[in-house]
Amino acid sequence: MVNSVRARLASLADLLSVGHGFAATDPRDHLFAVLGMVQDTELSDDIKVLIKPDYAKTIADVLRDAVRYAIVETPQALERILGGVSHRFDADLGNEFCSWAPRFDRPFDCELDPPPLTFLRHFSASDGAKLDVSSLAVYSSIQPNVLSLFGLVVDIVIKVGDVFDARRWSIDSAQDGSLERTIRAAKSILCSVKGLADSDTLIRTLLRNYGTSGQTSKDGESTDDFQDAVNGLELSGTLNKTQIDLLWNNCRNLCFFTTASGLCGLAPRLTQEGDIVVVLFGTDVPFSLRPIKADYRLIGATYVHGIINGEAVREHRELGKPDRLFHIR
Repeated sequence: MVNSVRARLASLADLLSVGHGFAATDPRDHLFAVLGMVQDTELSDDIKVLIKPDYAKTIADVLRDAVRYAIVETPQALERILGGVSHRFDADLGNEFCSWAPRFDRPFDCELDPPPLTFLRHFSASDGAKLDVSSLAVYSSIQPNVLSLFGLVVDIVIKVGDVFDARRWSIDSAQDGSLERTIRAAKSILCSVKGLADSDTLIRTLLRNYGTSGQTSKDGESTDDFQDAVNGLELSGTLNKTQIDLLWNNCRNLCFFTTASGLCGLAPRLTQEGDIVVVLFGTDVPFSLRPIKADYRLIGATYVHGIINGEAVREHRELGKPDRLFHIR
């Protein structure tokens, strides 16, 4: 019996995403329901108290404290947790919820939320740089909404394309041309920054570096065929269903963007000009942040062609630049 109970215990990071599967009239119970399955730890009392059920807390406070606990308990889960952040509407960044706390109180919605970037384990944007747990372990009662993480600034966003909006197209229905128009707009943005239509960069960005030349998808679609299709949009104006499937799985509810130095990528739907692209140590994909006075808001995980495999961190080290401490609200 004891062994069976132990087998059910897990880290909070592993349990957070299952809470919304429980029926609950009070949204806080989506989190409280899994606390009894959290493994015992040797964390300090000021961290353990974060996940003590307390109905005096708002749902925003419950999420904030649970996420902080999960990151301190399992630092290697930082990317997986922050990668779950999805701000669906502008109001999401100005309400009582911390921008860095995923909304584990609500189920995933493929019409509003992007496909996860952080499950692609072959990326290594941090180039092995680890999360400094000391920046997390101290819980401040004065600024409980701030998550402080070390990293570096890569660049600033200067142009943003249209959102690949899942509410306007689907993989199973006839298209109204919005998808093709969105790709044409991305090509135009890329051309305006680089001075040419770099189709290879565009394709690798749209597919988040899926495959290489000549490789085929699980449906037998060659990435060369996809590149030919995108290059020929001005002529044919259409993509086939398999190509649309690839875009659905990679670009849904994301937008194409370029930076001041000419980098390009895919970012969350609320990304805007003036946001910054950063690498947060301990994560394998870049993130976008929005400067708000002396602090930042987390916009979400991004794919950035050219720095996804640690290039920015290696250059940062070679130039001897100091690390940055980002205070994210």
